[in-house]
Amino acid sequence: MRIFSLLILLLASSATFAIGNHSTKLKLKVGDMAPETLGNTLDGTEIRAEQYRGKVLVVNFWATWCAPCKHEISALAQIREQVDAAHLAIVAINLGESRKIFVDATEPLAQTGLTFTLDPNRRISRELGVNTIPLLLLIDPEGKIESVKIDFNKKTLHAFVDKLNIMLSRKQAKPAPTSL
Repeated sequence: MRIFSLLILLLASSATFAIGNHSTKLKLKVGDMAPETLGNTLDGTEIRAEQYRGKVLVVNFWATWCAPCKHEISALAQIREQVDAAHLAIVAINLGESRKIFVDATEPLAQTGLTFTLDPNRRISRELGVNTIPLLLLIDPEGKIESVKIDFNKKTLHAFVDKLNIMLSRKQAKPAPTSL
C-alpha cells in the first residue's frame, strides 16, 4: 500500500510560509492528544477531533494565498479518493481568511471528501501556536498525534507517507494504488 507518486511530486516542492508572530512556539507534539476543536464548517457546525476516533485523521492548516498549501490540498484530496472513509478522515483548517474567500476556494472542492473548516480569527491556530503553513498533523485512531509536519522536503515527505501507510495498514484499509 503506497501513496507515493503524485503526492511526492506535489508536496516535495512545497515551501513553508510563515504567518503571524514567530514568538509563539508550536504547542503540538508527537504523543499529545489531538486538538479538540478543528474549526467550523461553512454552515457553522463545529468539527471536533473526537468525531474521528477509530479512524486515521489528517489535519491540514492552510490558506488560499499559500501556493504549497493548494498543492497539499490537491494531494490530500487524491489520497482521500483512494482510501475508504471508514479508515481515513482529512480536515483542512483555513486560517484567517474571510468567509467569501473560504467559499470561493472550497466550493470547487466540495466533492473531494475532505472536511473544510474555517478559523477566521485564527483563534485555534493561535492557541496551538501554528505560525507556519502548510502544516500537517497525522493523528492515530486513539486521538494521539503521531506526526507533525511543518516543512515538506523529500525526507520528511517520505516519512509522513510511510507513517500514513503504516497506520492505514493497521486499520486494514483498502490499499491505495502506488500511482495517483
